[in-house]
Amino acid sequence: MDARNCRHCNELLRGRADKKFCDPACRSAYNYLQQRNNYHTFNKINAVLRKNRSILAAFANEMGERKYIDKIHLEMQGFQFRYFTHEVNLDKKCSVRYCYDIGYSTVADSRVELVRAKYLT
Repeated sequence: MDARNCRHCNELLRGRADKKFCDPACRSAYNYLQQRNNYHTFNKINAVLRKNRSILAAFANEMGERKYIDKIHLEMQGFQFRYFTHEVNLDKKCSVRYCYDIGYSTVADSRVELVRAKYLT
């Protein structure tokens, strides 16, 4: 019989032949270490998306019925245009980029229109 060791702590395993970890704590620690870099990247991107959404929400709540704003005002608040959750193409010339439920559509080179999603599919 081959000696098998725990993938995390390298202790000798006893019990089932297909056992990979000595206990649930070692399994959890091993999986955490394997996924740590992925979660770190995900959390950084999600933080940018949440910040973008909060900036859009603040401007949308301040403004009346027409919600047009200069891009420079968004950028001054720290908005990063390259990060968005999804994009809806309305036609060949117009698309709306969303940060979760609040989006923006470019209406001129330096202006955007803010849009709230009525529903998400």
